[in-house]
Order: sequence, then structure tokens, then C-alpha cells
Amino acid sequence: MKYIKNMWHIKKPFLILMLCIVAAAAVAEDYSLEDYLARVEKFSKDLILSRQDVEKADVTVTQARSALLPTIGVQAGYTRNLWDIEQSTPIGASTTSTGGASPLYPLIRQDMRTNTDNELSLGLGVEQNVFNMKAIAALRASRQYRDLYGTAYTEAKRQITNAARKAYFGAVLLREMLSVREASEKNNQAAYEDMRKQYEAGMARELDMLLAEVAWQQSVPAVTQARRDLENALIQIKTLADIELGDPIALTTPLDSFPQLPQEVSPEESYSRRTDYQFLLQQRDLADISIDLALADFFPTISASLGLSRQGRGDQAKLMDTHTDVLQLGVKIALPVYTGGARRSQLEIEKINLRKHDTELAKMRDFIQAEITRLYLSLRESWERIGSSKITSETADKAYRLVRLSLANGMATQLEVNTAAVRLEEAQLAYYNSVYDYLTLYFDWEKALGL
Repeated sequence: MKYIKNMWHIKKPFLILMLCIVAAAAVAEDYSLEDYLARVEKFSKDLILSRQDVEKADVTVTQARSALLPTIGVQAGYTRNLWDIEQSTPIGASTTSTGGASPLYPLIRQDMRTNTDNELSLGLGVEQNVFNMKAIAALRASRQYRDLYGTAYTEAKRQITNAARKAYFGAVLLREMLSVREASEKNNQAAYEDMRKQYEAGMARELDMLLAEVAWQQSVPAVTQARRDLENALIQIKTLADIELGDPIALTTPLDSFPQLPQEVSPEESYSRRTDYQFLLQQRDLADISIDLALADFFPTISASLGLSRQGRGDQAKLMDTHTDVLQLGVKIALPVYTGGARRSQLEIEKINLRKHDTELAKMRDFIQAEITRLYLSLRESWERIGSSKITSETADKAYRLVRLSLANGMATQLEVNTAAVRLEEAQLAYYNSVYDYLTLYFDWEKALGL
């Protein structure tokens, strides 16, 4: 017995620590809407990919700029000749003639070494584009691409944030629906228990008890389905924010914290704020640069080069007993004269593309005007539906309480109680759905305005 007490004292701190760890792991982390959106912005894989595209586009600007900067190269080489190379070389003429009317004096030859032990070469070269319109236009295009990717990131962030807000309140809606279903199931079960007791006491009909039991049993699958829908919604929002699926979370922003109906806004005010419209404007600027790229083929390219080299030779340990220095300056001009009409056709294609971008911008303005007008009409209708559904929910709740009281006094049937309970549940769900519909429309309206 003493041994058991000693072991308990030894293991008690460890067990307490383990219980604290398990309890801490089971505590759900709270996420307000602002906290959740901040996490989505930081950890969303789609936004991470978009940020990486921006970084890549920034590097391409440096790459394009390199075409306008000088290219400098250094070269060095060393050769060690292991064998001597000899060549027969005349060193004089014999004093003895061949005789005859035209005497000849034969050449005297000797094998001479023509190489050295060491050969060393050093070179420095510089090349510079003096005039290249295509390189200049390419640099402008790379900067425009960088701006395009920056705008694309902003647009992706706007789209994902809007989807995240909808997913957040969608999960809150399903949580409220689960609460309504559970409350309805609990009320139906309580009603059945009361009716069963009254029936056993001979104060109620068997039909009323059976109807109460049917109402209770029918509400059980609805609770199960609501719980499953909520779990699926939580999986979606966890995935979007890169939260571990096994980590419990609590969404703290209530569904009824919705904003008031805003004032109607002119669609023209949203052009400068909408990133998708700004993206089209930047694409038009890029099409304008493409025309300059096509025009560059009509202009010459001029480049210059400067080369400095030294060739040294030496024997044994010497590298430069003798050397030769060379300094060269070169200029190269290239001008296309005839390309079979390829340059003019490409220029015309780019001009057509520019006109297409103008048409797409006009089309986008029409779309924005129609979208904002349509969304505001739906938003106003949804706002009115919230008011009516709230009144309906309050009335249904009052009716349900009255019919339960009437049943207790024997002035109502169980069928009437079941009907009132169904209508109360439907009214409460309709109210929550109307609030969620209003929120999603409000988010879409804000996105359409570029807010």
C-alpha cells in the first residue's frame, strides 16, 4: 500500500501535465472574420503562388535591362609545350657553285625550333548596344508585365477574400441551422415525453402520442445532416486558410452582424478601383508597347565592341620573354532591307490587337454598369426580406408557445403543435438564410465597386 502511494506521488505531476496538454489541444482557437481573413491572406497557397509570380516578373525586368548594359568578358589561357617543334630553315648559301653557264649556290638549311616552352594569352572584351529599339521596347514590356502581375495579385487577393468571407459566414449559417435543428429535436423529444406521460396517465390519446413520436424521430436525421454540412463547411474554410483539419476552431463573428443597406453608387466611380478593369488597361498599354516592338524591326541596330589582348611566350620558367599586344575597336550596324512583307504585316497585327483592347475595355465598362445595378437591386430586395423574415420568425415563435400552452390546457391537438413547430423551424431557417443571402450580395456588391 505504501508503494502504491509513493508511485502515485511520483506519477501525479506527470499525469497532471498530460491532462493539461490534452485539454489545451482540445480548446478551439477563436477566429473572428478579421483574424480569419488575415490568415487567408498570409497562408493561402493561391496567393503565395501569385506573390511568387510577382517576384518572377520583377526578375525579368533585370533580365531585360541587361540587353542595354555592356557585356564584359575576360579570357585567359596557358599552354605548356612538352615537345619542341623544329622546322628546316635556310640560314645561308654555299660558297661552292654548281658550275656551268649559270652557276647556282645551294642554300644551307638548319633545323630551327619554332615554339617556346610556355604560351600565355590574356584577353578583355567589352560589347555594348549603342542603339537597339527592340531592346528598349522589351525593357518597357518587362516593366509592364511586372505591373500586370502586381495587379493580378491584387485581383486574386480580392477574389479569394470575397470567397473566404462567404465561406466564413456560410459555416456560421450552418452552425445556426444546426442549433435550430437541435433545438427543434430537443423540443420534439420533450413534447413526446410529456405526451407519453399523459397517455400513460390516461389523459391523452394514443394518436397524439404517436404523432409526437413521429415528429421527434423525423427531426433526428435533420440534425445529423446539419452536423455533417457544418463539418464539410469547416473543412473548406480550414483548407482555404491552411489550418490543420484536425485543429478545432471557433468562428466568433455572429451571422447577424451585417451592415446596413448602403447608398446607391454610380458605376463610373468604380472604374479606377476595380483591379480587373485596371488589368485590361495595363494590357492595352502592353499592346501599345507591342507596336513599338514591331516598329523596331524597321530601324537599324548599332553595337560597338572593344578588345584588348596580349600573347606572351617564354622558355623554362619565364612566361613572357616576348609578347604581342592587340587593341581593337569595332562597330557593327545591321539594317534589314527586305523581309517579304513580314515586318509590315506584324505591325498591322499589333495595331489590330490594340483596337481589340479598346473594344474589350468598352465591353468591360458595360458589364460593370450592369453588374453594379443588378447587385444593388438584389441587395435592396434581400434587405427587405430580412425584415419580413425576422417578423415571421418572431410570430412563429409566439404561435408555437401559444399552441404548446393550449395543448397543456386541452385546447389544441398534437397535430397543431407539430405544425407550429415545423413552421417555427422553417421561419428561423428562413431568417438565417436571408441574412446570409444579404451578406453574400453585400460582399459581391463591394467587390463590384472595387472596395
